[in-house]
Amino acid sequence: MRRVGPGHPEPLGLTLVPGGANVAVFSAHARAIELCLFDAHGAVELERIALPERTGDVFHGFVAGIAAGARYGLRAYGPFEPRRGHRFNPATLLLDPYARAIARRFAFHPALTCGAAHGAQPGHADSAPFMPKANATAAAEAAASA
Repeated sequence: MRRVGPGHPEPLGLTLVPGGANVAVFSAHARAIELCLFDAHGAVELERIALPERTGDVFHGFVAGIAAGARYGLRAYGPFEPRRGHRFNPATLLLDPYARAIARRFAFHPALTCGAAHGAQPGHADSAPFMPKANATAAAEAAASA
């Protein structure tokens, strides 16, 4: 089991730090956010880690043992109320909007639409097999490849 601590609400996204990573995710309406870690190919979900702290609208935590090259995504728990603009569905893997590197290009698959074409109920099919994963990357590496 990984050591998880409170981390910091800034910077947003996954930031590699000595011993692991700080993860900070903004959501005004989520009830919880999980960091999902995948194997080296991004095919098999290995672990889900709930971010333990919330400061304002930012969920955050320090997760030990994450290194450059780790593939990850996010899952958000909250209301499924399409009429109010809320489509939270933990079956839908989310890409970190602050990711510095993405493992592959997007290719459409129906599982990526949160499983509710007409807004009635959220789908239960896991979108992770079809969703690109973010790669944990040091800021210096990201700048060098830009």
